[in-house]
Amino acid sequence: MRKFLLSCSVIGLLFTTSCEYVEDAARMVGLVDSLGYRYEYLTKEMGKCTDGNSACAKFDYRGVFLTKGATDSVKRAIEQDLTLFIIKANGSEAENLNDFIFGNLKRYDAFIAEFPQYNVPWEWRITQQVNYNQNKFIGISTLGYAYTGGEAGTTQIFFRTYDINNGALIDYERLFNPGFEATLKPVVNAKLKEVLPKEVLKETSETDPTLVLFAANNFRFSDEGLVMLYTPLLESKLSGPYEVLLPWGSLKGILKPAFEKRLL
Repeated sequence: MRKFLLSCSVIGLLFTTSCEYVEDAARMVGLVDSLGYRYEYLTKEMGKCTDGNSACAKFDYRGVFLTKGATDSVKRAIEQDLTLFIIKANGSEAENLNDFIFGNLKRYDAFIAEFPQYNVPWEWRITQQVNYNQNKFIGISTLGYAYTGGEAGTTQIFFRTYDINNGALIDYERLFNPGFEATLKPVVNAKLKEVLPKEVLKETSETDPTLVLFAANNFRFSDEGLVMLYTPLLESKLSGPYEVLLPWGSLKGILKPAFEKRLL
């Protein structure tokens, strides 16, 4: 995220930064349709989180930084989309990652000013991971955890897949032929019955979980097929999320021709 992160070659005055260089296996064996990337780390802390007895707030971030295999404009488009997605997924209206971090820490600072005896640390952890990198696609998962008081923190996971040719985000509308919902509904429902525990199936008996799956657009590519992520409703006390695998072969005729050519 070149626009928002400090260079790994220097130590910033405000953040502690570091890098982990990654050479994707596909590139190592000579497959030039994969994208090169590295992980960049960013940490910001207020107070002393190490002693566990004083008020503090800490932000830890690991982001994917694209290095080769795509044009500069494509890399910028993917990096910008990932950054803005993280910010919006955390309910912020900030325009860049630095403002998002400082906005959260400012909330914490204001809270401590109002309640000076409060000594429970706040924490944000955001970790990105490349989960697919072939056929001119790159898939990136984002795992986010936030704790700002209360009984427990919140954890979210999101998948985003991009076309390396143009930087476009792949969603269901772009991936499938029109009317895919009606075609996929019985297939997805059958898969859900295989993976969901009885308690979850009972909870969804009066709703249509496929509507949640299709509306969320939360899926990833894998060698075996398309993996959809089903998360129970927020008010549910049941665990999750659950993965629904649709083998690539079962999607023949549902995928748009351009994607069939690349994925089947």
